[in-house]
Amino acid sequence: VRGRDRALAGEPAEEGPVSAFGMSRTRGLDRSRLPHPMVYYAHQVPPLKGRGTWLQAHCCFHEDDTPSLRVNIETGHYRCFACDASGDLISFQMRRHGQDFKSACKALGAWR
Repeated sequence: VRGRDRALAGEPAEEGPVSAFGMSRTRGLDRSRLPHPMVYYAHQVPPLKGRGTWLQAHCCFHEDDTPSLRVNIETGHYRCFACDASGDLISFQMRRHGQDFKSACKALGAWR
């Protein structure tokens, strides 16, 4: 019996906890360890302006005279209406700092 099947059968897993997809949860991305979007974006693109869930700032990916970047302070998603950059907190970190996925996750403290 392997991984997920072993866990479903009630037997102890050899590699630690097993997710529903049969992958070990002891290594890799742990989204619960990502920084809060408000704190992260406040440091990356200050100042954040506006009220509500979507705040605006000057986009750091191009020259920006007016705030064209919108960030969702609950989900971490972002979108620039000038250069069309968009994604989540991890993709922002990757693009802003020229990192690959794993390096970005480690820099954000979300890689185990």
